[in-house]
Amino acid sequence: RGVKEIVGRGKHLEWDVWDISVTFLKGNGTKEFKWRYGREGWNLQPMNEEARGLSFPLDKYIMGPAINMALGMIEEKGAEAEEVLGRGERLPDGRWQFSLKVGDPHGRTYVQKWLYSPKSGDLVPQHFDHADLDRALAYCVTAKGIDYPVLKKNAHLEGFIKKASKMNKKELEALSREEQIAFWINLYNATVLRRVAEKYPVKSVKEIKGLFDKEKLKVAGKAFTLNGLQDYLLGKDFQENRVLFALVSGTKSSPPLRKEAYCGRLLERQLEEDLKSFLSQPANLYATEAGILLSPVLEPLAKRGTLWDFLNKAGSSLPPNVSKSLADGEKEVKFIVVTGGVLSGLGKGLFISSLGTLLKYQGYNVVPIKVDPYLNVDAGTM
Repeated sequence: RGVKEIVGRGKHLEWDVWDISVTFLKGNGTKEFKWRYGREGWNLQPMNEEARGLSFPLDKYIMGPAINMALGMIEEKGAEAEEVLGRGERLPDGRWQFSLKVGDPHGRTYVQKWLYSPKSGDLVPQHFDHADLDRALAYCVTAKGIDYPVLKKNAHLEGFIKKASKMNKKELEALSREEQIAFWINLYNATVLRRVAEKYPVKSVKEIKGLFDKEKLKVAGKAFTLNGLQDYLLGKDFQENRVLFALVSGTKSSPPLRKEAYCGRLLERQLEEDLKSFLSQPANLYATEAGILLSPVLEPLAKRGTLWDFLNKAGSSLPPNVSKSLADGEKEVKFIVVTGGVLSGLGKGLFISSLGTLLKYQGYNVVPIKVDPYLNVDAGTM
């Protein structure tokens, strides 16, 4: 009682042996407990009088699972842990915020967080473990694209989707904004990968009918089509336009798939890298005398009316000629009217589509508009 903060530290000594210390802060006083911990068998040896005075099996209920979880978190990524830092802070509402920070020999850090309620006994993770997806991507993403024959035999992708499908509403809402966005991006990409792998060999993802607009993901009390999930991430709850460069649809215009899963701690860096990579490709965004030509990936922003605001905010990430075109303002809209009366077979449609194609090749944005200028009578019976 009265403890407001707990601080822990683990230092790697030799193979599977660690020195562990935990300090409890209470008012102006502190009490430190020290152990030597062997991972094999969860062997915890007291190293000071305070630790020897404990009468409950701390190794089986707290220290062993906490340390092994923290170490396993980065070992799954192929790294070795050298130090583990833990912290528990009592919140004003009586709950506790726990975190574990793991460092590897290369200076990289990995963080996991939990929220604990003493009243209910619930220990809710404030992160989602994407390790299975990390493994699947490491196997199947190559310099040439996605190796679907390998992915088809990989059990980690299905393992990730099953784990994600078990996430409940309470757990999801406990995650930070960044963790939630990472969770949904990963689930979107994993779903596309699984469906294409199931149908492989398939010439195009478009041959999988209903994948984006009919099939629904049902997770944490929500039900989305893939298109609906994209809109959800762009909408008022998250307002994160950069997800467009992370959601991989498998089409030719789609952004490339990363060789790693998204995670909340790294999300800002990952999304910025995706944004800059996408905008740096001339085929995705470039300016002509007629205006700016855009990739289909940006169409959702155009439909929402937020495209120009997004481009203006992109700033230094835009190619110089695109920035200049934006600074010059919107281009004048011109109309070409083709008319042939009510007669069919004159070639109006063929002429218009051919002319539109030629204009597009010259860098113009072209929109066909069909007009039937008849009042209360249709052309066929006039």
